[in-house]
Amino acid sequence: MENAKKPVIGLTPLVDGGDFRTFMLPTYISSVVDAGGLPVVLTPTADEEYIDKMIELCDGFIFTGGHDVSPELYGEEKMEGVGPNPVRDKFETLLLPKVLEKDMPVFAICRGMQLLNVWLGGSLYQDIPTFCPSDLEHRMLEQSDKVIHEIDIVKDTPLAKITGQTHIHINSYHHQAIKKVGKGLEIAAYATDGIIESLYMPDKKFVLAVQWHPERISKNHEEEHRLFKEFVRVCNDGK
Repeated sequence: MENAKKPVIGLTPLVDGGDFRTFMLPTYISSVVDAGGLPVVLTPTADEEYIDKMIELCDGFIFTGGHDVSPELYGEEKMEGVGPNPVRDKFETLLLPKVLEKDMPVFAICRGMQLLNVWLGGSLYQDIPTFCPSDLEHRMLEQSDKVIHEIDIVKDTPLAKITGQTHIHINSYHHQAIKKVGKGLEIAAYATDGIIESLYMPDKKFVLAVQWHPERISKNHEEEHRLFKEFVRVCNDGK
């Protein structure tokens, strides 16, 4: 079995708008490798022929964290302090529907969860302190490889089954949050202040989205490693 091919996991890249530099944080890569997958960093493009080739290459996709999703995508004007990246938005809104249509495994993290929700007709709170003031710290000032608050996991959801828990402690590094839930999505977890922390699509093979950053704590928190492990396993089943 050691010689078996590893499932190829496509990672949507971070984009530096100033120099149009694309890059990937090493914790995404190591989390996929530790789970038994072969990570491949995708090249952002608006060329659908290239995107189709990427889809042929990969067995599953991680939509990573990073820039704010443009409020234009959910019918709102951008407020001050919101930082979208048009290159990422264009690429990922072309890639995501093709992947969903093919029922390929998707693990959406932070921005990835917000993008998934918006693409399916949902909306976002553009800034948590402005619209949902809370005593919880959702945007950590210290390193986000530490856990900072608890979430409640909905029973009988994929998140509950994978982690084996109904409450876990997570890190948190975001200033936006789910407002209206998109079509076809169900809620898998809440923060104690009511902020939605996880979504999934029950009619898909594997579409799981989390608002926190499991890749930054997966080495020291077994339940976070299990998320990547199960995602990679499902990707491998499709080979």
